[in-house]
Amino acid sequence: MRRVIINADDLGICEGTNVSISRAHREGVLTSASLMANGAAFDHAVETVVDPNPELGIGLHLCLTSGVSVLAQDHLKDLVGDDGHFRHGFVSLARAARSAAPEFLQQVEAELDAQFQRVRDAGVHIDHVDGHRYFHVIPGVFEIVARLALKHDCQVLRYPRERLGPWGLWTRPGQAQRRLLNVPKQIILSRFTRAAQAHQPRPEGTEHFHGVLDSGAVTSQSLLRLLSNLPAGTIEIVTHPGGVRDTGAATCTADDLKFLQSPDRLLEFEALVDPGIKSFVEQNGIQLQRFADIATEDCAVPAAKCSGSLP
Repeated sequence: MRRVIINADDLGICEGTNVSISRAHREGVLTSASLMANGAAFDHAVETVVDPNPELGIGLHLCLTSGVSVLAQDHLKDLVGDDGHFRHGFVSLARAARSAAPEFLQQVEAELDAQFQRVRDAGVHIDHVDGHRYFHVIPGVFEIVARLALKHDCQVLRYPRERLGPWGLWTRPGQAQRRLLNVPKQIILSRFTRAAQAHQPRPEGTEHFHGVLDSGAVTSQSLLRLLSNLPAGTIEIVTHPGGVRDTGAATCTADDLKFLQSPDRLLEFEALVDPGIKSFVEQNGIQLQRFADIATEDCAVPAAKCSGSLP
């Protein structure tokens, strides 16, 4: 059986992203989204995306590398700068976690716990956990994330251990070049993920994952080739749809803002609502699922249910 979870990251980062995610679910093949508790448009996401779309699976997109903290900055002197924004990128966060300084790790746990709690306080039920820019698999941080996920009764976690994928994804010059640039990232994350999967206790994950090599550039063609070469079992495909230029309220880093404003966001949205993709899924017996469906395989989301437009 071939089962696919198509997830959109960054729900709540800005209103434009929220609109695109809602449309990609209603009109296309998007089945799941990861909500940023520290996103500038968190409340908008809950009101306009989460609540009106009960069939959209919702996870928690933990963040320690972009935007402002949920906790007050005076409790997070090693994580947050004077402006209230997170001070670390992926590399510096990994370096700090490697030092295993108790005070630093205590701040990490306190902030991440607050992010879990903010989502719960908003009445949102989460069915999976992942991390912005995959920081959640950093050694030292992963153990905290796994513990908090189980504490908050979330049994599924993203494990970004990605295979190189079908040969067809490497044959287009532009796409091949982009994928090659992402290979070092894929190697590092796969190494971190192997260590994470050796840790017990920990939440479960999908059997397969796709999202690092084609990060931020999932087109209709690449998505179709991926769906044409699915492995047996369940795979998560990570996407970042956008295209609506309402990013003014975003409190993210300059790199994230550039990412949000890239034309690639619209290409990803168009891939998710492409009628050809939906038809391929229906005609080939591919089950579109949410993370909650991993435990209840009879709850697959039919591709044909996605229709209509935003209210």
